[in-house]
Amino acid sequence: MSAVASIQYAVYKSVVVVDSADRPPVRLPTPSPSSLERTDTVELSVRAKLLLARARIELSVVDQLHAQLAAYRRGASHLIGADTPIVAINTAPRDSVGYFCAGNGPEIGDVLADALAGKLRESVLTRMQVSVDERTISTRVMNDALFCHECPASTSRYALHHGRASEEQKSSGLWIGPAAGSTAAQHSAGGRVLPVESKLLQFVVREPYEPHGTRYRLRKGLIRPEAALRIHSTIRAGRLYLDGPHDVHGVEMASIIEFRRSPEPLRLLGFRGPRGARRT
Repeated sequence: MSAVASIQYAVYKSVVVVDSADRPPVRLPTPSPSSLERTDTVELSVRAKLLLARARIELSVVDQLHAQLAAYRRGASHLIGADTPIVAINTAPRDSVGYFCAGNGPEIGDVLADALAGKLRESVLTRMQVSVDERTISTRVMNDALFCHECPASTSRYALHHGRASEEQKSSGLWIGPAAGSTAAQHSAGGRVLPVESKLLQFVVREPYEPHGTRYRLRKGLIRPEAALRIHSTIRAGRLYLDGPHDVHGVEMASIIEFRRSPEPLRLLGFRGPRGARRT
């Protein structure tokens, strides 16, 4: 096995661990290219020059794989566009629910054979597009986004704009996401469980602070496919988390965050559904 192949294999193994069990990846040390260079003047042989050139190329490969690893930590679905169907395998059923998986590790051979034979039912899942100050930061949010203060013990302050309604609020933040995430954080915060292929988005306010008997009108709601939800931040240290803790963005005072249905749905093969049926 070549040095490059060894590096790729090592990183690939750590990616599998991260994707299946949500454990921290094995980080490979990336030496600085300058550490390979001599500061004194020497005459290098042709072989030494070739080895040095190869080492620099392999360091570039490691950098690229580290970038791919960071993307995998956000979730495999963030790497897949609208034109590519995906089959999900749960390789750690003790630690992972694997709700959208077509099978567990021992079933991977049968699942892939069914996929290649066209026997797996295809589900088209809505994903969410998120923009901050008119700059799109993701079109592939599958589960949810969380807007809140950088400190969990601090109050999140913002103005919420939904359709023609607007409201200033104080709370622990908001969950916003497509139907695929409605069984998780959205539901736990008081939201509805939506049909998995619904094109609606949903928002749910976390722990609203309503003093003096007031009650917010926009505690939760559904966002139509052609509409958008906007948050006007009134805190200096806001944070926006996309599909978990790894993809995090700072939100400044007066920034405007927009959530709408993404033009990039996810084509999922073999979703078992409530009854666990895999084949068509």
